[in-house]
Amino acid sequence: MHPMIAKHLLYFPICKTRGEKVKQYLPELERTQWYSTPELKEYQWKKLMIAIDHAYQNVPYYRYKFDEIGLSPSDITSYDNLLGIPVLTKEDIRSRSGELRNENLRGRLSKRRTSGSMGEPLTFFKGRIATGFMDAVMYRDYRWYKVDIGHRQARCWGMPIDKRGYLRERIKDAVMNRVRLSAFDLNEQSFHAYLNRLRSFNPGYLYGYAQTVFRLAQFVDENRIDLSHLDLQVVITTGEMLYDHQRDLIQSVFQCKVADEYGSTETGIIAMQCPEGGMHIMADNILVEFVRQGEHVRAGEVGEIVVTELNSFSVPLIRYQIGDLGRFAEGTCSCGRGLPLMEGIEGRADDFIVCPDGKMVDASILAYIVKKLPKDAVTQFRIIQKSVDELLVQLVVTNGLKQQIGKYIKHKLQGSLGKDMKISFEYVDQIPVEKSGKLRCFISEICANQKPSGE
Repeated sequence: MHPMIAKHLLYFPICKTRGEKVKQYLPELERTQWYSTPELKEYQWKKLMIAIDHAYQNVPYYRYKFDEIGLSPSDITSYDNLLGIPVLTKEDIRSRSGELRNENLRGRLSKRRTSGSMGEPLTFFKGRIATGFMDAVMYRDYRWYKVDIGHRQARCWGMPIDKRGYLRERIKDAVMNRVRLSAFDLNEQSFHAYLNRLRSFNPGYLYGYAQTVFRLAQFVDENRIDLSHLDLQVVITTGEMLYDHQRDLIQSVFQCKVADEYGSTETGIIAMQCPEGGMHIMADNILVEFVRQGEHVRAGEVGEIVVTELNSFSVPLIRYQIGDLGRFAEGTCSCGRGLPLMEGIEGRADDFIVCPDGKMVDASILAYIVKKLPKDAVTQFRIIQKSVDELLVQLVVTNGLKQQIGKYIKHKLQGSLGKDMKISFEYVDQIPVEKSGKLRCFISEICANQKPSGE
């Protein structure tokens, strides 16, 4: 499909129907990225005060939280005052979703669900203003690499394993002008088929899970496949961290820059790497705090990432505890943008399940399987790979149907991993978190630990 057709005859009309004014928001975001640091802080602060006051006036959860501690929006006169507002957790969203909605709500909501890559899937709702800004920020950032709405995308991503979900994603791929390599089916046959599709599709950019993209690049390199005919503007990796040698290989194979994207399903892009290498925080759409022991950390120190949306009024997220650790950096980037900088994210490197036949499967496949179970039947999960033919699946099951759930998950896993994979289950009350404070959904006891780039 020609990019202009995808952009003007499909994407923008669909956005208009959905009430997502991406076309309207883009010019503002193109302008604000070039604000100076003082101008951007003033812009952000005004939006922050509007967002907090609106939440207090219209959202029962925040009104209760503020009144409980005797805090008024007018009491917030500096960024440090934000520390007095209790953080919003994933459990708060699960248990108090009704109270988090604007009680004077006008307009439609979008139901979304995280993949549960950290072991705890989350279902939540977003207003169309928020999702419109999320998309506008994304495409503003992609334009840094001369990639625009409607440009052909090669995608390395998960794919629903049920027929209905699979068909829905295929239709979405067609509408969004993209082709997909499933992260759950990484083998020689699928790699060859995907590369053949790329040759005819001629994508403008490649987007996907960092480790899936690396496996594709590794296959190309090992088989000495010539991709000089491709004219990729950029490879954008997300969801996981890249090692230095992996980044170098991807850039060599695809002959273009690799850009890191850090974000979440809940908030959209949080930070994006520009062509000059700076990891820019999207300060014109969100406020990001780095907190440790109730205080804001200094530049270069590790802190828990806490995010506040500036353009969300239907189901606002204020001081949302995203579940990651990171560091912010002082100074500005040589690209000239005033958007502040991050130094790195802690603990976002995932691994693959190694199958007995040598196939590699992204470990988030378990999250896709759990999605098809009744809501909250499994609240936490983790895979531990003991050997190339043995997996231990840990589950926190709430409805008592342990054996039936285990049988279903085993059947689905073996359908993707092969019948030779031995799968056992351990039913626990709680899965312990890692030292980083995150709940890893996959641990490999057969792979040597490596240090991610940027740490």
